[in-house]
Formats: sequence, C-alpha cells, structure tokens
Amino acid sequence: MMKHPTREEQRNLVRQWDTTGRELEALRRNTLRGMAYSWADVDALLAIGDLGDRPSRSTSGLVEMQHWFMKAAPPEKLEMIRKQMQLNRVSVC
Repeated sequence: MMKHPTREEQRNLVRQWDTTGRELEALRRNTLRGMAYSWADVDALLAIGDLGDRPSRSTSGLVEMQHWFMKAAPPEKLEMIRKQMQLNRVSVC
C-alpha cells in the first residue's frame, strides 16, 4: 500500500522541485553561455526547419491551443468554464 505524503511533506516537495528547477535552469543557461558559437550548428538547425513541408503560420497558435485545451477538459469543468466565459462575454469554442 502506498503512503500518501502529508500536506507539509507535499509543500516541502514542491519547494524542493522549485529550487531544483531554478538551479537546473541556471546551470543550463550558464552551460549554453559557455559554449563556443558554431555556424555549422546554426546552419544544421536552420536546415532542420527547412525540411518541414508545412505551410507557414499566420498566427501564434494560441487560439488552436485553447481549442485543444477545451476539448481535453473534463465535462464537469468544461461546463463551469463555458459559464464563466459567457459571464465575461468571451467567445467559446
């Protein structure tokens, strides 16, 4: 049987994840700053982008992302979200 952590243990875990995440981000940033700049690497990354055979986007994709979030929302939450959006006079997908 799995032991569920207490509220205090949960808070400590969240604090630990937050601290660790910030430290890892700083480490990643410092590692990237210390790397030598390579035009060959830049060209390779740009070439990967050119390989995609997709039409260019004219939008940021936020509307499409909201659409997918709405589709993935649990039904009970979805109804609450729709009511809230209607109260705020926001268009609903």
